[in-house]
Amino acid sequence: MISGQTVVGKIVAALHAGDPRGVEPVRMPLAEALAAVDTSVTTLREQGCCYSFRDWHDDVNAVAVPFRDPRQDRWLVLSCSGPALSMGPQTFIDDVAPRLRALAARLGGR
Repeated sequence: MISGQTVVGKIVAALHAGDPRGVEPVRMPLAEALAAVDTSVTTLREQGCCYSFRDWHDDVNAVAVPFRDPRQDRWLVLSCSGPALSMGPQTFIDDVAPRLRALAARLGGR
């Protein structure tokens, strides 16, 4: 299931902004869903990733990074999640996201 609350769902929503084919309807009020997509698009453009800090589950933080598969020319997503109590947002912003972006760049051939 892809939703606007999971970190991978945020990536999918950001990549498909304006073209919702294949994206499952989000189970939240429309205004909230549109704001979440706008935030995801902005975060993806500015930081190259999307975050989920206790959005999907109260005990889970996560980050996801998309990259283009150079062999099959399709979008793939790397994600990393961890317990919110021991891996706070700053851990994902400062440590995990940069490493995940670097890995995605290598896998995408950049």
